[in-house]
Amino acid sequence: KDNPELVSINGFKNLKNISNFLSIVNNNNLVNFIGFENLSSIKDLLIGYNPALNSFIGFDNISIVTGLFLINNNKSLKNSLAQPPLLMMLFRF
Repeated sequence: KDNPELVSINGFKNLKNISNFLSIVNNNNLVNFIGFENLSSIKDLLIGYNPALNSFIGFDNISIVTGLFLINNNKSLKNSLAQPPLLMMLFRF
């Protein structure tokens, strides 16, 4: 959160589940989520105010969100609902 120099997220390759809240907010240069390829479930997910974010690459294997699911104010995302993994999660609620 609040890291204007963050361009990528690496080092979470072995992470499979998050049993709490993941917030990715206010990262001006973050473009995707490469580094979370093995993440399959999460409780709460908030993605917002990341103006350079242009894809959900890296979150491809998330199939379960059990709580809050909020994506807002990511100006470079053309159509957030066009991303298959997130579309499936949105309609599971």
